[in-house]
Amino acid sequence: MPRYNLGEVTSVTPIESGFANENYRVVTARGKVLLRLVKQKSIQQLKYELNLLRYLQIQEFPTAYPIIRKDGEVITKEENKLIVLFDYLEGKEPAMNSETTGQVGAAIADLHNLSLWGHYKRPNDITIEKCLQLVKEFDSNDDTLKSVFEYFKTETRKLAEPLSAMVPIGIIHSDVFTDNTIFREDCLVGIIDFEEACVDKLLIDVGTTINGFCYPDNKLNFELLEVFLKRYQQKRLLMSIECELLPWYIRWGAHTQIYWHLRYGLLIKHNPRQLTRVQELIDRVEWAQNNMELISKRIKEII
Repeated sequence: MPRYNLGEVTSVTPIESGFANENYRVVTARGKVLLRLVKQKSIQQLKYELNLLRYLQIQEFPTAYPIIRKDGEVITKEENKLIVLFDYLEGKEPAMNSETTGQVGAAIADLHNLSLWGHYKRPNDITIEKCLQLVKEFDSNDDTLKSVFEYFKTETRKLAEPLSAMVPIGIIHSDVFTDNTIFREDCLVGIIDFEEACVDKLLIDVGTTINGFCYPDNKLNFELLEVFLKRYQQKRLLMSIECELLPWYIRWGAHTQIYWHLRYGLLIKHNPRQLTRVQELIDRVEWAQNNMELISKRIKEII
């Protein structure tokens, strides 16, 4: 680590993580840092994320900030690999409960209230149009994924119209699940991994985060949904059209995860772990499809 003012490295430990990137906890003479080996993003995409994180640092938004090298750079290139060091946030992935869900709801509202989003525009990596493009890559002879393909084609068509409505936009994280948050003693330390961040409809984040924090045992928990929405509303009030469309965006939040697992995993190689996760997400979408009136009613009661 000679490029950084961190002193001698005493240990490097792999961190079990999701399906993207490789992360390591590095202990140095000056403390712990997180080393991320970027596997999927281009250098342009990585630079966008790092620029956004600098803005979030100025705004004191709770996340892991990048560590600057001695020469002022942040990205290190090693053998065609991109490496970035981040602050190491002490804590762990939280359980889904009213305390953790409420804090995340408030933090996401703070993110959505940031005013300079116009400086950080970039297209969302997952849209209805990209879902339709992905459908063209499906292999009709793939018996293992046949039911997944049928679900995906049908749900994409159903979501197209409600997601076309004009609603407020701003900076969104796009992937706030429990494994992208760090808590210590049920207190939020940071929301991490802004790789999928962009400027888009704020409801995308609301629906995705509900998927991330209101589905213990893969079932929508209305008590957690109430906590999340009330804490969010304390910081940012949802418009009436957003309340009406939210059930659709809850479905979209799960659908985008399925897109990701197909695009970057299952269409390349059948991974049993990913296939299990996709089926869990399909199950929650299909339940929502059959209970849209109930979900809408409960949202209106809460808000």
